[in-house]
Amino acid sequence: MESVPAVVTPALTPRGAGRPVGSRSSYHAALEHQIRNLTGVKGTLAVDPLLRPAECCTLLQISYSTLRKRITEGVLRASRTTQKKGGHLRIRFSDLRKFVADSAVRDE
Repeated sequence: MESVPAVVTPALTPRGAGRPVGSRSSYHAALEHQIRNLTGVKGTLAVDPLLRPAECCTLLQISYSTLRKRITEGVLRASRTTQKKGGHLRIRFSDLRKFVADSAVRDE
C-alpha cells in the first residue's frame, strides 16, 4: 500500500523547469486519501464529508485568515452548523476540490 505524507504537498519544481513534477490527478488522489485519513472515513463512505476549517488549512497549506477571506469573497463555499452546535464553519470536500481545481487553472 502506498504511503502518503502527513501533509499533502505539491511536487517540487526542479530549478528552471517552471512546472511542478507529477500530474494534477495524482495530487487530487493524494488529497482525497488525506481527507479520508483525517475524517476517519474509509472506502466509499467518504463521498462528500464535511471538513473543519483547520483541516482545510492543513491540506491547502494556507492560513486560517486566508481561508476565511476566500469564504467571505464567495470563492469557497462553506456552511454553518446549527446554533445549538455553535454555528461553526464546515466545508464540503467537493467544494474544496472545486476550489483547488479553479485556483490551479487561474495560476497557469
